[in-house]
Amino acid sequence: MNRAKVGLVVIVSLGLLLAGCTTMFGTGKKRPKPPRYYDFNDIQIPGQMSLEKDRSLIFEASGFKAGVLTVSGRVKVNSLVAFVKDAMAKDNWKLKFSHKYPRVILMFYKAGRTCVWSIVESSWTTTAEIWVVPSR
Repeated sequence: MNRAKVGLVVIVSLGLLLAGCTTMFGTGKKRPKPPRYYDFNDIQIPGQMSLEKDRSLIFEASGFKAGVLTVSGRVKVNSLVAFVKDAMAKDNWKLKFSHKYPRVILMFYKAGRTCVWSIVESSWTTTAEIWVVPSR
């Protein structure tokens, strides 16, 4: 009988210890970062990609903003392309054309502006340059 109580205490203690570790260190699953807008309020960037300020340039004049944003992160090209097409459509951009290999080029337009995504995948990261320019 005494052995049964000791065994029960050991099992309960191990259960509490493991529950504490899970709470303290998480379950190992990270929540994906939500998409965000950087300098253009109608061009969404996936949360897994970070802005590379040293490779970006934004120009503003007379109420117009243009330039290039460079972002990179550990995402697959196909999932990034699907995200971009969906997000740009939600922000009322129209896909004008797309090109594959050796890089992906996506060109979108809306009233008075053109946006070109140039996407390249390397061994470790995917980099995208997002060009926004005025158009007629």
